Amino acid sequence: DATKEFILLHEIGHISLGHIQKIAQEGGINRSVETLKGRVSKFEIEADAFAVKYTSRQQSVFALYEVSRKLHGVARKEVMERIKIIGKGEA
Repeated sequence: DATKEFILLHEIGHISLGHIQKIAQEGGINRSVETLKGRVSKFEIEADAFAVKYTSRQQSVFALYEVSRKLHGVARKEVMERIKIIGKGEA
């Protein structure tokens, strides 16, 4: 379905954009620190943009909204921020 397609493309984006290697070089800490500070990691924005390119902005927002419904706390807040970023066309 649309949510699974977006998630798969998002994760392929991480791989295609070299995020796995970059995160390993940084010790894997960057995203956690950004999330705790209430910011969205640039890697997440870039992976979202990759998925948007192959689906649509509307499908991406819908997919992230579906994901957010299963989350709580800072994880949910981060996903809601990503929805705003996609909605504004910044991803």
